[in-house]
Amino acid sequence: MEIGKLSLIKGRLSHVMAVAENMRIEDEFECSLFDISPMQALLMPFAFDSSITYTLVAGNKPVALMGTVETEKAGTARVWFLATEELHKHNVSFLKGCKDVIELLQNKYHTLENFVPIENQSTIKWLKWCGFLFDESYYSHNNYKFLKFIRCNVNKSMSYNEMSQPIYH
Repeated sequence: MEIGKLSLIKGRLSHVMAVAENMRIEDEFECSLFDISPMQALLMPFAFDSSITYTLVAGNKPVALMGTVETEKAGTARVWFLATEELHKHNVSFLKGCKDVIELLQNKYHTLENFVPIENQSTIKWLKWCGFLFDESYYSHNNYKFLKFIRCNVNKSMSYNEMSQPIYH
């Protein structure tokens, strides 16, 4: 998938080092809240057969890794995104393409979810713009407050899917 000067390609282990070594400060901080290094956070999804991982590249340079990891709840996946400082140079392309990428990530799931530190207001604003909703309750981990965010796939929802609607004669 081409997104302006960015391309979305299948994530590879060979992309991990470039992103881990140049990770955005806010993403490094979030990793630290869960007591893991950027490298561990990026490697973890590759350990699950059910995970889907993509790399966002500028030219041949990885600028972000993202994906989903299925949860124990059927039809639900944790969505994640970790990027380098280089992403900021491509804000317009990134923002133009991110809603399509979210649709791609959600394709086979009813629900995407995860948690974001309450202090990370720029990410919260971006997630809202991408169509995520937020739980009103705070969750605490390592003495930090997090908000749970969620996005439902209306095409997979029985109540909104046209194919599941009764036909009246």
